[in-house]
Amino acid sequence: MKRLRALGILAAIAQITASAGRSGTAHASAAQAPLVTAIVCARTPLTAAQLNADARLIQVRLTVGFGIARARVTPSSVRCLRVSVPGTPRAKKIAHAATQQGYIAVAASGTVSLAPGTHVRLACGRPGCAPGATAGKTRMHATPHPVLRVVLPGSVVARGTARIGFDSQGHPTVVYALTPLGSRLWCRYTRRHVSRFVAIVVDDRVLSDPLIASAICGTESQIAGLSSALQATRIVTYLNFGPLPIPLHPRLSGPPGGMPALTPV
Repeated sequence: MKRLRALGILAAIAQITASAGRSGTAHASAAQAPLVTAIVCARTPLTAAQLNADARLIQVRLTVGFGIARARVTPSSVRCLRVSVPGTPRAKKIAHAATQQGYIAVAASGTVSLAPGTHVRLACGRPGCAPGATAGKTRMHATPHPVLRVVLPGSVVARGTARIGFDSQGHPTVVYALTPLGSRLWCRYTRRHVSRFVAIVVDDRVLSDPLIASAICGTESQIAGLSSALQATRIVTYLNFGPLPIPLHPRLSGPPGGMPALTPV
């Protein structure tokens, strides 16, 4: 009986040792995963301060917003940054999302609902309300892209308040708080524009274009109609940490044998 008991203990130790070995191999494999590297560049040379400001924000987006602990962001020239993330199945999408400008605004689309992904240009009632925006009003039939007047700029979102929620069907949403000024602007606008559409615009692309059903006068607002939890994480990250000070544009590189394409989230 003692011999059988001893054999049983030895077998258990062997099983634990084998399991630990497999686990250690898995961790080592994850640590040695190939990196997906994106080279992102400004259109003109930047000062060291400008380049470092973009680098710091991208690093925060990756490590805090997307939870990528091993992400690295380093300068590669006077106008470019090298962004490296572990080669997980979502790596290309995360690298793409983290290096986008990430400017979000709510804009008037009137009586027409625009499809998600529609390319638009932003216009402002006052100068400087959004990056690259022109002065003017909504012009849905403008060419080559519709022009939408900004009604809520990204600056009226309270930083750090955005979070992921879920609707009654379990689809991801983004909940965020407005500043006191933002709440007043939104309440006044929605009260006057019931049964009109307002587009949620991210970097000149329509994310969604909901109908105003009634006045919205609380401090919190919500973005629904999102396609995935990763897309929701992207929007939360942009709202919480703000847009890049200087827009960057991708050049790609990657592990030997192929150059991975970054695709939108």
